[in-house]
Amino acid sequence: MASTGIISAEIQDSIRAQSLEEIVVQSTRLGNKLKNIPQKIEIITKEDIQGVPNENLADVIKRLTNVDIVQYPGVSATIGMRGFSPSAISRSYTLMLINGRPAGTNNLASIIPNNVERIEVIKGPYATLYGSDAMGGVINIITKTISSEFQGNIKVEGGTYDFHRIEGGLSGGLLPHLRGGFNFSTLKQGQDYLIGKKNLLKMNKVEKYILDNNSYGDTMKNTVYDLNNLNARLEWDINKRWSANTEATYTFGNNIETPGNYWGSYGYSKKQIHRYNVFGTIERKGNAGSFSFSPYFTKENEPNYSDNTSAGFVNFESKISQYGFQMQQQQAFGEFKAVAGIDFGVYDYQSERFASAGTPTSPYKPNNSRSNGALFAQVSYHHDKLDVNAGARFDHFRDHIEANEALQASASNNSYNTFNPSIGAQYQILDGLKAHASFGTAFSAPDADKTSGYYQFYDPIWNWRQSYLGNPDLKPEKSGTIDFGLSFHTPNRALNADVTYFHTIHKDKIVNLYKGDTITYINANKAIMNGVELSADYDFGSLFDQHFTLELYTNWTYLFDANNSQLTKSSTGADSTFTRDLLNVRKLNGNFGLSFRNQKGLSARLNARYSGSRLEKDYFNYLRPEISTSDYTTESGYKQSEAILKQPDFLIFDLSAQYAFKNKIALGLSLSNLFDENFTETDGYNMPGRQIKISLGYTF
Repeated sequence: MASTGIISAEIQDSIRAQSLEEIVVQSTRLGNKLKNIPQKIEIITKEDIQGVPNENLADVIKRLTNVDIVQYPGVSATIGMRGFSPSAISRSYTLMLINGRPAGTNNLASIIPNNVERIEVIKGPYATLYGSDAMGGVINIITKTISSEFQGNIKVEGGTYDFHRIEGGLSGGLLPHLRGGFNFSTLKQGQDYLIGKKNLLKMNKVEKYILDNNSYGDTMKNTVYDLNNLNARLEWDINKRWSANTEATYTFGNNIETPGNYWGSYGYSKKQIHRYNVFGTIERKGNAGSFSFSPYFTKENEPNYSDNTSAGFVNFESKISQYGFQMQQQQAFGEFKAVAGIDFGVYDYQSERFASAGTPTSPYKPNNSRSNGALFAQVSYHHDKLDVNAGARFDHFRDHIEANEALQASASNNSYNTFNPSIGAQYQILDGLKAHASFGTAFSAPDADKTSGYYQFYDPIWNWRQSYLGNPDLKPEKSGTIDFGLSFHTPNRALNADVTYFHTIHKDKIVNLYKGDTITYINANKAIMNGVELSADYDFGSLFDQHFTLELYTNWTYLFDANNSQLTKSSTGADSTFTRDLLNVRKLNGNFGLSFRNQKGLSARLNARYSGSRLEKDYFNYLRPEISTSDYTTESGYKQSEAILKQPDFLIFDLSAQYAFKNKIALGLSLSNLFDENFTETDGYNMPGRQIKISLGYTF
């Protein structure tokens, strides 16, 4: 399971308990072990990833952690943590990293986990070390390293909806002190999937109307897709002190159908994904420290088609590049560790829009870029039963808007600064019992077009024109979070538990402000989110001398408050504010299950995920005539006229099992959505029903 410094089991010649607390967490940039970090961090191991049905990283994260997720058919998913909404379109309040560098996307569904060693899920603000967008937390994906011993693997998998996947890899020593590795994965769903036929939890008639009574067992049309990746890595031990590595990944999907919604009211379309990730690091290790320089480059192109017919053409394509470097010096001084460094990065947005094949038209907004230079430092202290860390980061941003004649936009620039501190501490009260607490601030930098420039967007199809004006006084959105809790484990680590309370104030939220027929942007809204996180597991195998592991686990987040103070304009033009619950945020999320593994190569997992109810605006009222105005909620400060629906909650079970013959040949079976639940991650997009997959793998 994903756990907060809890336990994993690994099979080699025998079953043995391996404490996750000994893992060095890369996200800290200090090289600290998990047990010495006060902040809330969960580790998802490669055994966890292999133990649940998945086609992409979104499937892994939502099954094994207690986060919010918005997922659509068509390879699209974003997440949110601790009350931060996952519904952001351009960027997210959760930062996505690969080995500590920008992932080049916030779309979890476009990341294939075949080359992932583990995932670090850091909850709470982490701007001190990584800058913008780490307000809710950080997802840091750690890829596999390479041993000198030659090894490889191949795996084939097939299942319902004409699903098939082939993945494999080779790695090992190429020359003295030089190692290399290559991995690939190709998967395709060749048929439209079926929606589930049942609901395990009791539903009232309005909730069934929301899902649409006709959807039960129906086909979700236009959901065929493919997704592939190629990965290569080199590691070079130059000498006893210097080392270098480089890694390149190409992710692509050439025929990803997008249904729009269950009813297909927006028309059926398709898209492509092409993403390049290139990372490198050169490192010098000294007697008590290390220096590293890590450049990176990512580029993601996403062509979107007008429709999914032979006459369809690319009507919009975005091209987003991120590049820069991270440079840091880490040093140990007795019981102290310190790291200081410089980060520099550029986020570049380019787009093209076409009225017909080969006929350009005005884009939705001008091309723009944001450059960011930052200084950061963090210090940690460990002595006996006490761990403390503290840090700070200063960021300078410069935004640039390119001139665009079609949008009547002139070139413009803007710059601003932000400073963010953090501190955390934990103390071992008794053997196995720790108290931990942390505080930190974080921020989300606004898109460049919101801080500078003026442009007019015109849509010739709808004969609609809208003007936009950047605000040079616009500030980054900021948050401050405090959390504290207790963690406990028995001496043999059979029982592990953690309870954490958190409180976040999210201020300076950016909203649209109408000035006549022009939209500009201001910092106005504020949100408050607080709640409790609970995780626990118990290994019954400890009662049988660890001849096997049989782990019962659970992981929950409950929000006491998730409300937003919003600014509105009255008919007289006077500002007014009101407070109500956040949309698209579940107040209760969790998972629980039972995991088994023995010495003979058998492993199995029954995993259940609870997805709590949430509030969403009804954009499909014309497609669901059964829903009337009286069905809209008046809870949480909303009016019936605002058409807010309270979405139902869901309980989804998955079952998987694998048997390894002499640690070489592995036969696997998985049943995702075991009880054929009809559920959504966001309104109007019913997810797949029961799916069966069989896999065969060979390791050499």
